[in-house]
Amino acid sequence: MGSLTGRVGFVTGAQGHALIYAKAGGAWLQERIDVTTNAVIPPMSTGFDGLRWGWTAGAGVEKALTPAWSFKLEYDYANFGSLSASTPGSFVLLFPFAFSTPGGTTSINQSLQTLKVGLNYKIGENLSAQWEPSASDYRLRGATDPGYIADTEIEVGGRVWYSSGKFQKDLGASFDPTQQNQLISRLTYDSPAASGELF
Repeated sequence: MGSLTGRVGFVTGAQGHALIYAKAGGAWLQERIDVTTNAVIPPMSTGFDGLRWGWTAGAGVEKALTPAWSFKLEYDYANFGSLSASTPGSFVLLFPFAFSTPGGTTSINQSLQTLKVGLNYKIGENLSAQWEPSASDYRLRGATDPGYIADTEIEVGGRVWYSSGKFQKDLGASFDPTQQNQLISRLTYDSPAASGELF
């Protein structure tokens, strides 16, 4: 999965060290779906292997702990719509007879929800640097306020996350009381992912 997003937000906090933001943009998903019948000789299978396009939106907060380190918490939602995939022919068993059934189609809806927690290092900053006291901390009683001077700063960077996971669900049944459950269907999600962000 990958995404290309834009981000808008505002700085808040006593010294402007927190950023609250929202993001949105396009997303893509490289997906493979296999549907295979069981106990059919030879097994019949169909599937989909391709790129799906969708959209993503999210929100988060980033808090600067020191000039070099910041903590980030972000929630993202991605939706890839509906996909129509064909299903293979199979058999229906009315013991002791088996009758063939034609193939068909099924609808697959895919959405992903992601929660990201991160500790970021700003390259080039001293690892142990601390915030300097503000000018108001040094002001003497009776001194005049020097006034506020506007300043602008642009920061460019990137992040990469890698994740992987696997989930398998088996469905079994037995048509013969003398036998143990036989595998009827298996649903497997095997999903390594690399996700990046440029900002």
